[in-house]
Amino acid sequence: MWGRYVGDRIFIPTPTIFGERDDDQPSNPPRVGTVIGLLLTPMVLILFNTGLNTLATEGVVDGEDLWVETLSFFGNSGIALLITVLLASFFLGYRRGENGTAIEKLLDSALGPICSVILITGAHGMFGGVLRASGIGEAIAETLSGTGMPVILAAYLIAVAIRLAQGSATVALVTAAGLAAPP
Repeated sequence: MWGRYVGDRIFIPTPTIFGERDDDQPSNPPRVGTVIGLLLTPMVLILFNTGLNTLATEGVVDGEDLWVETLSFFGNSGIALLITVLLASFFLGYRRGENGTAIEKLLDSALGPICSVILITGAHGMFGGVLRASGIGEAIAETLSGTGMPVILAAYLIAVAIRLAQGSATVALVTAAGLAAPP
């Protein structure tokens, strides 16, 4: 009740942290089934890779068969995401009658914000790789193995130490995951 009372009397504009609102919206938005299909595409493709690798390990399917290798290739996360971007470009662009400029605008608005996240995560993953190659991973493992501490708690303590040392939570999480993972 207080929220309604105050909300009717005080107007606070919505912050534009993701840029200004684009009033040039498409006249024919995609159907719900198309959007859900595009969202499920990478998950299904990655499931092919994971599921077939598991089945090959258990001996249910032969991992050397061409169809298993082909589906595992398409299930690789990078390939699955590339396929999804291409399908989204087709179904959300050309198939709906949009021109090249509209598709370029769609891709720019969709891929722009995520590129920095991918760049930061990749750089921090490499930072974790450098720390592992330097031998700090083995030193930390030897130090923590004598304590009898669970792996999840050890990974947390590693992340806290890295966060305190250099300040970035993203770097700390990715690096600690890389150091705590089995070789």
